Amino acid sequence: MRIIYILSLLLMTNIASASTTLKTFDSASLQAQAVESAKAEGVTNVNIIKDQSFSINKDGSPVGFIISVKGKLKEMQSVCLIGWSLDGKKLIKLLPTVGFGEWQSVTCAGVNAVGVVSKKDDQDLKLGIIYHTMTRFNDSPDYYILGVNSVDKTIFYDSKTTHKLDSSEAKNIAELRRDLQKEK
Repeated sequence: MRIIYILSLLLMTNIASASTTLKTFDSASLQAQAVESAKAEGVTNVNIIKDQSFSINKDGSPVGFIISVKGKLKEMQSVCLIGWSLDGKKLIKLLPTVGFGEWQSVTCAGVNAVGVVSKKDDQDLKLGIIYHTMTRFNDSPDYYILGVNSVDKTIFYDSKTTHKLDSSEAKNIAELRRDLQKEK
């Protein structure tokens, strides 16, 4: 009986180590850099969404740090941005998301969830972000997919994958992952 227990623990450990994990983190220095970078983009009333900011590890190795940011553009439209760091100390990119570009007509009420939506064998890691968005007539979740390049660990907006989820009604990351896997 004891051998079965030990073997099952070993198997679970191997499965757990061959995956991507997110863990909340709090870095005052990195948050300050994200706030300053957002202000440089014309965003005011900048806030870090601490419970949706994570360190990311894949197969036990650090991948990067994602920082969820919210603020106001032109003092009136609520917008969201994503900060990215490789080491948790220096912000290397601030990516405008909801309230900018093709998302400029949508107001960002907040970030509901961040999580892994890629399969273990996908070349690039894919992170799903579920935003709480609002328009004049609608209040709903919206989905934004980030890719993490496997070679240089830079992040990018994965427009193609994001648009595959246009008809999704996912309420959490597990449902978003399921809907994405159905689309492949």
